[in-house]
Amino acid sequence: FGIVFCEASAFGIPSITRNTGGIGNAVINGVNGYCLDEKSNSEAYTLQLQNLIENEEEYKKLSLSSRKLYEDELNWDHWAKEVIAMLETK
Repeated sequence: FGIVFCEASAFGIPSITRNTGGIGNAVINGVNGYCLDEKSNSEAYTLQLQNLIENEEEYKKLSLSSRKLYEDELNWDHWAKEVIAMLETK
């Protein structure tokens, strides 16, 4: 799980990454960035970045939803509540 994606979301910065390991749990397509296929080449990344650069409104929307996802889920307080809830059920 990449903490750096949570940190990026905290600042409203969308992430563009590969969908490997647990990254798909931290970066949700269209919410706080995009997880490209693990076999994606540099052209796929370039096209995704170009799309965001050329569509300012989409970038703003993605930036706002990135921050919201951080506030709702991708933070230490949420993590602690989830862990406590799991421990209490066992």
